[in-house]
Amino acid sequence: MRRHLIVNRRIALGPPSAVAHADHVNALDDSGTGPTTPDFVCGGRYPSGLRHTGTDWPIREVLVREKWRS
Repeated sequence: MRRHLIVNRRIALGPPSAVAHADHVNALDDSGTGPTTPDFVCGGRYPSGLRHTGTDWPIREVLVREKWRS
């Protein structure tokens, strides 16, 4: 089972592109229904690149930067 908490969303607009950052806390555990998964919690940041198309801002890339785990 996975639980994501995504907080502190920030967007820096600079047409024709933008950068979005969101911090995350991700809790994973073994639900007993599949392969064994170690119980742990991790956190970090999702930096994302967006590009303006004239009508919307589709996401071009998303990175996962883990900062801690326990």
